[in-house]
Amino acid sequence: MFALDLQGQNNTSTVNLLSRWIKDYSRKTKRQIDTYLRHLNQDIQDFNTRRHQHLRHLHHIQQVNQSITQHQTAATVLQTYTRRFLARRLVNRLRQQQIIQQPTPVQTPNPNSENNLPTMNAEQFNNLMNGLTNLSNAIQVQTAAPAPARELSFAKITDFFGDSQDPIGWLQDFESACQANNVADARKTTIVGAYLKGSAGT
Repeated sequence: MFALDLQGQNNTSTVNLLSRWIKDYSRKTKRQIDTYLRHLNQDIQDFNTRRHQHLRHLHHIQQVNQSITQHQTAATVLQTYTRRFLARRLVNRLRQQQIIQQPTPVQTPNPNSENNLPTMNAEQFNNLMNGLTNLSNAIQVQTAAPAPARELSFAKITDFFGDSQDPIGWLQDFESACQANNVADARKTTIVGAYLKGSAGT
């Protein structure tokens, strides 16, 4: 087609036509190259953006894994502490029960002993019994303990599953709920095991 356009023209016209064709082709090629470079730069920017987002996501995952590990360690420590505390309270309670239930040895008086008490008359015996009765009543009044407060259910105690839960915060909530519900200290160690679920209760 270009060869046909050149037929019947002189050399000057041919050179001018060729020059215009080269300029047009150069401008067209330059526009194509500029468009390609612009798209290439945009693709590079998009790639860098996605790369930064991926790195931030990986960093967030690492932080989450570290937090999970810390909470699992804290849950293990809390579980170990709770078991030791309950075992220690149980041992102390059993020891106290053994001391209370241990019978007091009764010494049988020896009739041949020189330390036998002298024989008392009826008046002396009545005075002795009245004195013992008064002493027993005084001891009962002094040792009488007030009736424990009745437990309530104002505050709800949530279960502890370990995992990602905060053990320190759960203990604080447990103590606050027990105080609001009038739960005695001895009862806390008895009921705490009922709220340890999942991996925290094994």
